[in-house]
Amino acid sequence: MEIGEIETGKFNRCIGWFWIALTIFIGMYSAMNIEHWIQNDMRMTKTMVRHAHTMGIIGAVINVVYGIRIGKVNLDDNLKKVGSILALLGMVGITLIWPGILIGIPSPIAALIGIMLIVAVLILGYGEMSSQN
Repeated sequence: MEIGEIETGKFNRCIGWFWIALTIFIGMYSAMNIEHWIQNDMRMTKTMVRHAHTMGIIGAVINVVYGIRIGKVNLDDNLKKVGSILALLGMVGITLIWPGILIGIPSPIAALIGIMLIVAVLILGYGEMSSQN
């Protein structure tokens, strides 16, 4: 390992755990503001924040699992790094896209974010299938 280089998967694990805490906070924020949003007919805002909370946690768990497993699979280091970056970008994107829909984020961008996370999962799945451990 070179100086300044992070162990493969460690960054995914660390950011994943941080993201879980962040999305729990988003869920608490959503729960505290439900009355206000319902009274002011802001049901769509409530729904999008709840989706951000739920999808953010799912993306974070994917990153934690990715970080735990990616160092143990039999893949090229460059492919591992690409998968790691895609998993992180997908996690952040899948959380932020839901509130972004309220301000008009185009559908192709939302689809691209989902594709990034899917490709990361497929890379890890391929590595798992080709590994002995």
